[in-house]
Amino acid sequence: MAATARLPEHSHCRNCDDPLPAGDEFCSEECRDDYRRERARESRGDYLFAAFAVVSVIAIALLTWFVKHGA
Repeated sequence: MAATARLPEHSHCRNCDDPLPAGDEFCSEECRDDYRRERARESRGDYLFAAFAVVSVIAIALLTWFVKHGA
């Protein structure tokens, strides 16, 4: 059987996936800032999607009510 080399315990940068010493989250301040900016952008997109969904449901409900009641 071939011997397999074990890698030392490590983690990976949450932004660029480079290997890091165990327990670290980011390889640099730039990666940390990029990660936070990207998460904030995604969060804004999630809120916009939810707002659009709510407005769409209200619009459909109002249109249905107007069609049924002949306004």
